[in-house]
Amino acid sequence: LSTYICPICLSPPTNATMTPCRHVACGPCLFTAVKTALRRETMMMDGAIRDEGRPRCPICRALIQGWDGKGGGLV
Repeated sequence: LSTYICPICLSPPTNATMTPCRHVACGPCLFTAVKTALRRETMMMDGAIRDEGRPRCPICRALIQGWDGKGGGLV
């Protein structure tokens, strides 16, 4: 793991976390990326508010089952 680079921040992972789809990233990077994507999906688009999306892996866009919004729900 010492030679692995987080695909989000491009540094060695801090608090390495693995998604259910087997991608490894820094825990804080992964949490921030997922929360940001969820917030973006709730923004107004074409004058209508879209429903909040479901959490997805920032690497492959696979659904992250069990996401609790607190950084939990990850393997």
